[in-house]
Amino acid sequence: EWRFVWEEFVEPMPSDVFRSTHKGTIEVPLGWKAHPHPQTPGEFLPGRGYGTYALDIRLPTGIDTGQLRLSTLDVTSAGHWFVYSEDAVKELGRMTQGVPGKSLDDTTPVWVNASTDLDAGGKARVMLLMHLSNFHHARGGLLYSPKLGLSQPISQAASFNFFLNASIFGILFIIAFYHLVLFLQRREDTPSLFFAFFCGVMALRQWTTGQISQKLGMGLSVDGFEVLLTLEYMTLPLMMISGGLFIHALVPSLYFKRFVDSFAVGLGGVAVVFTLLANPLVCTENVTIYQVHLLLGMAIALIHLAHRAWSGHVLARWVCLAFGVVVVGGVNDVLHSQEVIETAFISPFTFIAFILMQSGILSG
Repeated sequence: EWRFVWEEFVEPMPSDVFRSTHKGTIEVPLGWKAHPHPQTPGEFLPGRGYGTYALDIRLPTGIDTGQLRLSTLDVTSAGHWFVYSEDAVKELGRMTQGVPGKSLDDTTPVWVNASTDLDAGGKARVMLLMHLSNFHHARGGLLYSPKLGLSQPISQAASFNFFLNASIFGILFIIAFYHLVLFLQRREDTPSLFFAFFCGVMALRQWTTGQISQKLGMGLSVDGFEVLLTLEYMTLPLMMISGGLFIHALVPSLYFKRFVDSFAVGLGGVAVVFTLLANPLVCTENVTIYQVHLLLGMAIALIHLAHRAWSGHVLARWVCLAFGVVVVGGVNDVLHSQEVIETAFISPFTFIAFILMQSGILSG
């Protein structure tokens, strides 16, 4: 039911006029790169551009907009939200996520969640209007559906999500620091060093994806957006590097060492350097390379662990079980980001389970 107008920031108008004037529709949530081009039959929209989303919302009987709150996760990559009365006379609320524009220079991308309470006055129908632009990422559009509900539950859910993300980051950081101290006390304990490296990488990823910088007032600019995006993509090969080194330190073998040196550390190091030097737009256009490198590496690591476990290596059995939990989270997140499945990003939670299991393994 979402109306969509490509390459035009449509001004507020009565909902009936908008529906009769603009017939184009689009699926939400879905990046517009998968949407057919309205002017060119047989082609799809590019990832970069701008447009207008609109939704005519019919409220339940007895509900006034003064009781409601609008909330949304981040958009790709800058948007303005407006809620108007049915006749477009009264503005009931607005949200800002960066500054959308009609060109690269006019756009300020910001990855941040947003929410706002609505003013009273809308009782039967309201109009939700959204201006969205993207010139800094390969895939633009609304990747998440906004939520409209009673003010208190919506506000509590947003606070809980941030508290959860911050807590996960804190756990990962503390575990990383703890195992680093263990290594400094016993330099021959290389598994603790690589486990600290692994936890540190996951903590960095949690910091960027959990929008902790934005909550602290950082990253709210073009440069900040690009730095955070670079750090997020850099964690993908670093996960493979640190994970490969950690597994080999616990369950070594000659063939797996060659794999770690060449595929995990070698190609992963190239990917890290590429991410640091390349424009973030280029990185997002080649996200499949990062994901294939990570998923293929995890698959080979699991095969190695399964083979050693089958051969009677007791430690390999426990590591295989623990690492399998992380693989489930990684596969889910990749499929979810590619819009193959509609779940949620769960890798931080599966990694917490992995940490608890590894604590027992490293203690042994």
